[in-house]
Amino acid sequence: MVDVKAPPLGYDDAILANAELWKRPADISATLTALENKPEWATHIDHQRIGAVGFFLGGTSVLSLVGGSIEKEKFIRSCDEIDKGMDCAWFQKFDVDLRKIDLTGLDQKHRDTRIKGAVVIDPELTESLSDQSLSNVSVPIRVINLGTTETISKALDASNLARKIPTSSYSLIENASQYSAFSICKPKGAFILKEEGAGDEICVSDTKIGREKIHNQMVSLIAEALNQYLKKSP
Repeated sequence: MVDVKAPPLGYDDAILANAELWKRPADISATLTALENKPEWATHIDHQRIGAVGFFLGGTSVLSLVGGSIEKEKFIRSCDEIDKGMDCAWFQKFDVDLRKIDLTGLDQKHRDTRIKGAVVIDPELTESLSDQSLSNVSVPIRVINLGTTETISKALDASNLARKIPTSSYSLIENASQYSAFSICKPKGAFILKEEGAGDEICVSDTKIGREKIHNQMVSLIAEALNQYLKKSP
């Protein structure tokens, strides 16, 4: 397994954030190519069993890699309602107007035929993806939402996405929240976040159930899907 990390963006970097929509999928493909070109790694790659897993914007990147395309006009309208995009409040605070910034990178296509199956968890911007591109996706995909139909935010609701991809299946982890995908906080984590004015939801959302238990549920669903999609040939 290879973990391709997103570049760190600071609180003041809102103007740079949108470039991640085309840079992240390109980074994943470039990483895979680099591994293929390294003899010590290449012999361990089974090209019929390459899968991708992504959370949040990472999930959006994975969708780009299997053929999904973000429509520029849909994306520009995604912040017309502040709760339909995860970063809209951030953009608003730093006067980032999606109608005025350079989004030519969205015209790039990122389909990577090396990826044979995928899992996306709470992917962002699903309403900005082209319906036609989603209908043409041919690799199997498991779409997972964290929460219930009542608790999932509009910005992360992927149920409609799953209906548009003919090769997808959809799962809910109903005892989870959008923060459940984060790491388990250290003992003073909630206090530090509250002191910094960030709110402590990231740390306290799963105190009744236990985040580790929810992580185990996620791992089970991801493993089940990848084992099904990337079966070894007899």
